[in-house]
Amino acid sequence: MKKLLFTTLAILTILNLSSAQEQMLDASSDVPEAVNKIGRGFAFEIGLNRLNNAPEDLEIKTLRSKAVNFYYLYNIKLVGKKLTLSPGFGVGLENYNFEKDLLFQVNNKSMVPVVDTFSNRNYEKSKIALTYLDIPLELRFQTSDKDSKAFKIAVGAKAGLLVKASGKVKYEQDGIDFKEKVAHSFFLNNFRYGLTGRIGYGHIQAFAYYSLSELFEKDKWPQGYGDVTPFIIGIALTTF
Repeated sequence: MKKLLFTTLAILTILNLSSAQEQMLDASSDVPEAVNKIGRGFAFEIGLNRLNNAPEDLEIKTLRSKAVNFYYLYNIKLVGKKLTLSPGFGVGLENYNFEKDLLFQVNNKSMVPVVDTFSNRNYEKSKIALTYLDIPLELRFQTSDKDSKAFKIAVGAKAGLLVKASGKVKYEQDGIDFKEKVAHSFFLNNFRYGLTGRIGYGHIQAFAYYSLSELFEKDKWPQGYGDVTPFIIGIALTTF
């Protein structure tokens, strides 16, 4: 329910801000040129996570492994509104819901992923959730000065700092439901970076993120796990 409420409020906010922003831009003729070269905008993205180079134990449930990003961007006009450079900042939320009954055990300051094939537990969920503070940067081209009637394409990159990681296991055993939550770093890399892209029409675009950094610390995980990199595709709603 919290996720649904957050998503609904974010979408409504973006649509309202979009309408107000276009009205302000239509009346911007009296704004000094030095000020008018910089605009502001919001981007709300929701997508599905994938893991490249993942061992079999880390196979994830695609439709239940989601990413949600909310960014505030400064749109610096390079050629009118048709070509802009957009730095910004925001929050990225990701969760990875695993297909197998995966447990994570810390052993001598390292992580040991274990598939539970021994107990009589009936697993419903095994996942990790991550929160990043991100700094995106993109170069964007659009075919029209009017945001709502323009074809748009953007390429760029983003870097992020991991600020929170947690795990959750939900299962049924002997007719009783159990939930176990763990707040742990899971020996994830604290810093991430990668390439981004968006393409679409008006305020709705498809987006993708390809990580160039590994998800896990190589020296803390078994061999093969240290090469795992995330890949995300989804839909973006923007006010620009």
